[in-house]
Amino acid sequence: MSKLIGKTQTATLAAKVTSFTASGDFIADPSSGLVKYLVVAGGGGSAASGGGAGGYREVTDATFPVIGGNTYPIVVGAGGAAGAPGVETDAGQGSDSSFSTITAEGGGIGGRLGQPGGDGGSGGGAPSGETGGSGNTPPTSPAQGTDGGDGMDASGSLDGVGSGGGGSGGAGVKADLEPNTQPGGPQYQYWVFHKMGDGGTGKVSSITGSNVYYAGGGGGGGSNATGSQSRVAQGGSGGGGTGGPSGPSTGTAGTANTGGGAGGGGASGGGIRGNGAAGGSGIVVISEPKAGTWSAGGVWDLKQAYKKNLEGKWR
Repeated sequence: MSKLIGKTQTATLAAKVTSFTASGDFIADPSSGLVKYLVVAGGGGSAASGGGAGGYREVTDATFPVIGGNTYPIVVGAGGAAGAPGVETDAGQGSDSSFSTITAEGGGIGGRLGQPGGDGGSGGGAPSGETGGSGNTPPTSPAQGTDGGDGMDASGSLDGVGSGGGGSGGAGVKADLEPNTQPGGPQYQYWVFHKMGDGGTGKVSSITGSNVYYAGGGGGGGSNATGSQSRVAQGGSGGGGTGGPSGPSTGTAGTANTGGGAGGGGASGGGIRGNGAAGGSGIVVISEPKAGTWSAGGVWDLKQAYKKNLEGKWR
């Protein structure tokens, strides 16, 4: 039988990573004492403006204490509900996610006509003339999110243009006007086009072993944009939904298990408003670094080495 003969081989044991895409129980490994975590709440739902991202809380070093063998309830927050089409019905705030003493706040709602953006983990965007929601509400250190974009300074036929929801890594963008650059006679020179606000960017985490963005804000919805300059507002990296164009049109939902805010619904020039969308659900990830090292010395046959490799202990 083949043998492995040589000096002692020593390696750090592989971390155990547990991801929760729905609520459940985390049972700490008997050897655990300090862990890393990522807790992301559900993203906010949208109406005219983009929903705010769910709160983002993470420790990147194994410094959070747990007791080996103990059970810790995990809550994964749902995304907020969409604002209803055709009537001025509020969108829903995202639900909180939690692990042990750590809670991430749900994302704020994207405001409908005449309504400011909602406060939350990240704030929701606002329609024209209104104020974006406040992020990092309640406050945490480091901050769990950013503010939603304020509404543009206009009214009348422009009142449906939405600003972006805040993301964990950047604030939502305020909607604005951009000059007409299309060719035409003097009668076209004063036309302006609606520039909806993009959602704020999320943050990247490597807790699972891969770089993944979470908690991006939703893009704002459009209104009566015309010509080749019409555009849609992009959701922030990390599952933020895209805003609907001039419509009526439906915004894009936040991506599940990212905490992304929803994209706002687009309105027509006749004041017919499109659907909002739902925010993306949250996620909880816990990484348990294994204590100590594993050493292999002396004589080992290939079967033993293969078994250790399957256990993640042969390097």
